[in-house]
Amino acid sequence: MVAEGQAVAGIPLQTELTPSQAAEFLGISESFLISLLGSGTIASRQVNGKPLTLLQDILEYKQERKRHRLETVDELVRDSQRLGLY
Repeated sequence: MVAEGQAVAGIPLQTELTPSQAAEFLGISESFLISLLGSGTIASRQVNGKPLTLLQDILEYKQERKRHRLETVDELVRDSQRLGLY
């Protein structure tokens, strides 16, 4: 598990990941990850024309995505309750 400010399975948070590694970690396609990097949604830097991103930035994106999903579910439950459907 991820401890605050600690490594993931012994990997430092400042480790740079290739798009393939980052996409696999997030469970998304590499092309979708590239679009996230291109839009600046996830920070990256170019090394020899290839994007690299920090594990820390990937973890932050994953956490934000989870937070957003939970907020959406909460909103749906509230709407269902308000409408008497739940």
